[in-house]
Amino acid sequence: MQVDEVGFKDTQNVKSHPKLKGKFKKIKEEFGIDWTKTTWENLRDPLHSAIAARLFLSNKSGEIPKTVEGRAAYWKEKYNTVKGKGSSKEYLERLKQ
Repeated sequence: MQVDEVGFKDTQNVKSHPKLKGKFKKIKEEFGIDWTKTTWENLRDPLHSAIAARLFLSNKSGEIPKTVEGRAAYWKEKYNTVKGKGSSKEYLERLKQ
């Protein structure tokens, strides 16, 4: 998972996303990770990276779609954004590899 530093900081922004506090508690209980003390450099670890990606997406509106095509569109809109180089088509093509 790729979460840039701006996206990572959003995973710790409880002022904008107050529901994160409850998620931090679950992360601490399940994995022993205090997310408030996690740094962007910690995302080199796959578990930290996966948690960051999921927290990042949990801050976005809407549910993750159930279909592959829906997830491709969601990924482009919410994760890669219009500024990113990826496309929904590339997302789908990579799944075939």
